[in-house]
Amino acid sequence: MEVSDKLAREIEALAKLRLEPGERESMRGDLSRVLEHFRSIAELDLDGIEPDGSDTLGRPLLRDDEPRPGLSQEAALSGAAETEAGHFRVPPVIGEDEHA
Repeated sequence: MEVSDKLAREIEALAKLRLEPGERESMRGDLSRVLEHFRSIAELDLDGIEPDGSDTLGRPLLRDDEPRPGLSQEAALSGAAETEAGHFRVPPVIGEDEHA
């Protein structure tokens, strides 16, 4: 599937990227190859094959849902770039120019 320049620019804006024309062209090629790979997967005949809910080694994908102690506020905030009054501080995103 060929990714158009318009779609590449929309993805760039959604991802808040600023790509140079050469980078955008490279991204278009990469996305086209990924989508083509997904298309080939979608064409596989999987009739009669049931998902088994495990990884390739036969282990269950999900662990038992058991309550465990969570992080303390101090531990949760310890890796934050900025904090304010016991909360994560992040740059505002509402109201910004969507193509900035």
